[in-house]
Amino acid sequence: MEGLMLRKGRLGFQPRAIWVITRLTVRETARRKLLLALLVLTVVIIAVTLYGISRLSTIGGEGQRLTPLEIKTVTSQILILVPVRDAET
Repeated sequence: MEGLMLRKGRLGFQPRAIWVITRLTVRETARRKLLLALLVLTVVIIAVTLYGISRLSTIGGEGQRLTPLEIKTVTSQILILVPVRDAET
């Protein structure tokens, strides 16, 4: 990256230089088909999460269904845990 001159702006590097690096990084990941793999995994995670949340109303112990408050609570906990679990793997 010696050929790319980065001038310091008010808060660090200039935004233009950051966009150049970002664009080159996205091009490289697309070339290596990593972008497609990440997109597929993201869609799978979203689909599985949505399916699980849609099935919450049918879950219950001893023939009882979950109350709307319990469904909202479980849904919020699932949505908090999904990104954390994804980041660990």
